[in-house]
Amino acid sequence: MRNLFSLFHKHFFVCLIISLILSLGLSYCLTPHALSNLLAISILIKEIIMFMMPLLIMGCAFQCMYHLKRGGILMICVGVVTICLSNALSAWIGYGVSHIVSTPALQQAYAEQTTLLLPAFSLVLPKWLANEWALMTGLLLGMLLSIKPSMLGAQLDNLSKSGIHLILNRILMPLLPIFISGYFIKMHQDGVLSTIFYTYAKLALMMMGIYLLYLFFTYYLTSGLRLKKTYIHIKNVLPAAWVGFSAMSSLAALPLNLQAAQKNTQDSKWVGGILPISTNIHLVGDSIGIPFLAMALLITYGHPLPDLYHYFIFSCFFVLSKFSVAAVPGGGILVMLPILMQYLGFNAEMCAFITALYVLLDPIITCVNVLGNGMLMLVLDKFHYLKESRKINEKFKAKQRLARLA
Repeated sequence: MRNLFSLFHKHFFVCLIISLILSLGLSYCLTPHALSNLLAISILIKEIIMFMMPLLIMGCAFQCMYHLKRGGILMICVGVVTICLSNALSAWIGYGVSHIVSTPALQQAYAEQTTLLLPAFSLVLPKWLANEWALMTGLLLGMLLSIKPSMLGAQLDNLSKSGIHLILNRILMPLLPIFISGYFIKMHQDGVLSTIFYTYAKLALMMMGIYLLYLFFTYYLTSGLRLKKTYIHIKNVLPAAWVGFSAMSSLAALPLNLQAAQKNTQDSKWVGGILPISTNIHLVGDSIGIPFLAMALLITYGHPLPDLYHYFIFSCFFVLSKFSVAAVPGGGILVMLPILMQYLGFNAEMCAFITALYVLLDPIITCVNVLGNGMLMLVLDKFHYLKESRKINEKFKAKQRLARLA
């Protein structure tokens, strides 16, 4: 059984593609009643995901903050603040670009379609803890117990590790392809699947163009506006980016990313302290891609786009939830589903669709995350350089004052 789970996680992307193909085949073969039962099962799985999500969010947030105890306090604080600002900037870029790209490219065709497939049954599980309270509890508890080593901290660390592994790897991840498949059957029965995927294929290409422009501009800026240096910095990170693309894991790319960051920053002390921490919380690909796709889905399903105030509230929780992202394929979108539902008005079908889009684009998103972490090291290196330069200038001025007094 353990080998079966390991094989599933290793080939999760392939399993998802196979499940989508099978769901389309079943939509042609099965009776409407059988399809209604499959849709009902998907809705039930959605309820299970939402029921377990507070535990997953709390455990991942605790893990993240508890292990921030590594390294100096100043280094950690500067790194975390920079990561939050970078994620927030990326989220607002995704929001802004979606108004330029998504609005003209999409039509509200889906809202006009007649719903042909309804679930055979429904079961609503109680919401026992709000996700934002679970997030805050995990963050605060992790910070408090990371200040001073204790037996309680170690026990909660082990408990959260085993709990995350059980919920994510043994329950939610195996259910995810079934959850998506049921809603794909519904979209196919409603006659909109081919139209939506044709449109979103073009949007995916546009999103990749946005990624390229953003990464080039940030690397160019952190390289002192010098093209040759920009080329060298990007070239050093590309092997790590390829590993992230092929393995769909930023952690798998961490060793190569560490080597690249050491080359780009001349062995800066920030690299060893911040890069392992930022790998799972500084997610440029997610921060641009998820809001971009979310705005496109709102337009597709006939919902109004959020105004600046409502998007600001969403972006705050969006940035905070990065501290609870699980390092597995599709983990970035799983913890975002409750936020998308609560603050952007997503329904279950929209959640299934954005989950499928995210997983299909996960290799590209992970590649961008790895490149974004390489860029973060350059930003922090610039901060360290400015700080050291200021110290040198202060010492030089102090020596001049002493010389004049003498």
